[in-house]
Amino acid sequence: MVLIRSAAAVRRALSTMTTASGGSMLSPNMEKALNAHVAEEFNASATYLSMSFYFKNFRLDGIANFFEKESLEERTHAVTFMNYMVKRGGMPQVPSVKAPKASWPKHVDVFADAYEHEKSISGKIQALAELAEKDGDKSTGVFLDEFIQMQIEEVASAKKNLIIAHDYTVMPGLIRHLDDMIGK
Repeated sequence: MVLIRSAAAVRRALSTMTTASGGSMLSPNMEKALNAHVAEEFNASATYLSMSFYFKNFRLDGIANFFEKESLEERTHAVTFMNYMVKRGGMPQVPSVKAPKASWPKHVDVFADAYEHEKSISGKIQALAELAEKDGDKSTGVFLDEFIQMQIEEVASAKKNLIIAHDYTVMPGLIRHLDDMIGK
């Protein structure tokens, strides 16, 4: 025998599961902070996509492809955070995306912005980990550990690329070599 319930009955049953905060195993502050981070990841994706097209305009397709991959990676991070929230009973929100910068005075400035961005994201993930610890939310802390480790690599890579791009500013024609190198 199949028991059919109304949607309202199912919602009522679900809302009483796990905690008093509507079924979420995330504190309201953590859910809000995770949603804010989702917005950061989507904005980062848009920024890296803008960087990609900036380089495409200069026919530097290797660098453009690198930043396009970075854009996709940031979007994947946003979706990963959202899926985690759903698994914990949270309600992820798809944010509006801010229009990113579309041009830079010099090529090296793009790499400087990418480096600053990665440092900023690292700090924000650390703040999320501190909130998880404060909330006693070990599951979110474990979830964030992978991102903390990933950011160590991302910051190091962005710094390396900035140093290389800066070195290439002494002879502008060398940017083509960087394009070939970074595009691999």
